[in-house]
Amino acid sequence: MHVHPLKKKVLKLLRKTIAVNRVVEKCTTVALDWSTPNTWDPTLCRAFDLVLAADVVYASNAAQPCAAAIDAVLGEHGVVLMAHQVRHAIYFDSKAGKVVKEAHDGPLELFRYVFVVVLVVVIIIMLWNVNDNHMQ
Repeated sequence: MHVHPLKKKVLKLLRKTIAVNRVVEKCTTVALDWSTPNTWDPTLCRAFDLVLAADVVYASNAAQPCAAAIDAVLGEHGVVLMAHQVRHAIYFDSKAGKVVKEAHDGPLELFRYVFVVVLVVVIIIMLWNVNDNHMQ
């Protein structure tokens, strides 16, 4: 997979931070392009107990791929800790003839909705499989 040079610098800094904190044996860092799930290493599937994310949902079109990526790599009892700067889009409303600030953070709300839907679907599938196994 091609990794952008800036992302390489971020991963290098992250690995250095992990080493300084002496948790190398407990941490894994990987580049994961949300837009190309077919290129992901299959060993990452359900591999992580903890996913840390910071400022990853900055645009509405990032919400669904981000939620899907987290869902794909998060272990069965995994936890997601996500830091997010609340933003309100500001744009020129041509009908009103003025600059308008949105009342809500659209990308964050979309992420919450998509991630909850993804988790509900996963739980339903898991329950279906449990019931299926008991029926046999």
